[in-house]
Amino acid sequence: MAPTARIALYWLDKKLELSLNILLYAYILVVIFVEVIARYALKASVVWAEETAIYAFVWMSYLSMARLARTRGQLAFTLVRDALPRLGQLVCHLIADACLIVLSVIVIVYMWQPLVDSVDFRQTMRGTDLPIWVATAAVPVGWMLLLGRTVQRAIDAWQDFRSGRPLASEPLDLE
Repeated sequence: MAPTARIALYWLDKKLELSLNILLYAYILVVIFVEVIARYALKASVVWAEETAIYAFVWMSYLSMARLARTRGQLAFTLVRDALPRLGQLVCHLIADACLIVLSVIVIVYMWQPLVDSVDFRQTMRGTDLPIWVATAAVPVGWMLLLGRTVQRAIDAWQDFRSGRPLASEPLDLE
């Protein structure tokens, strides 16, 4: 693999969700700040500000969900799993990953039609002419990222087990 491709894959694997979340968070801060100034200083309101900030937060939440899945940073009860022998820990990791994969597929399948409908009917956000599918896409895209990250961490768990490395019971550090 070419060095440029390796760098791109590394960046996508380690920094994509974090970078997008930083951009979305900055957008939310700027929009809310401008909206507060507009309401209190100018006695006016920007129609699209609240709605786009809410949808940016939704996108940020789903991107964070994928990042946490990759690092096993989600809420988990690990007392029993950590007390098991190595093979038992692997089985617990893989069962949890399989359940999350099934849930991801279900959500993606059931959210696909509402996304297609919002495109077909050309629905727009209330305060803007932005298409609503931009916001609706956060759900299937976020769950697709979650699906990919869960498969990725299941493969990592299997490789760690086979190589004798410790299985990740604590969130992995991606830095």
